[in-house]
Amino acid sequence: MSVITTYHNKLVEMDRLKAEIDRLKNSEELKDALAFQADLEKLMDKYSKSAKDVAAIVGGEVATTKTGRSKRTPSTWVNPHTGEKVVTAGGNHKTLKEWREEYGAEEVAKWKE
Repeated sequence: MSVITTYHNKLVEMDRLKAEIDRLKNSEELKDALAFQADLEKLMDKYSKSAKDVAAIVGGEVATTKTGRSKRTPSTWVNPHTGEKVVTAGGNHKTLKEWREEYGAEEVAKWKE
């Protein structure tokens, strides 16, 4: 697709989105939702409560913006032959790889504390 075609397609898409936004702005549903949000935020400020606090009170969950996987807990391996310690959250550590090559993966797995 040429740059000019892409440009024109984006203009058409932008016009469509503007029309959709205008319809939303005029809807009573959005006006009610925005009014509720403003009132709720005022109450949260008045009582020094966060969204998590409010969710806990009403029994819901708060959507988090955090994405990706959670942090891994570090593990410790101790080489019984050398006494060397390795602490890492993943199993792809340079020293662990060397130990696996030298002693075998099953043997090194036993060294995990």
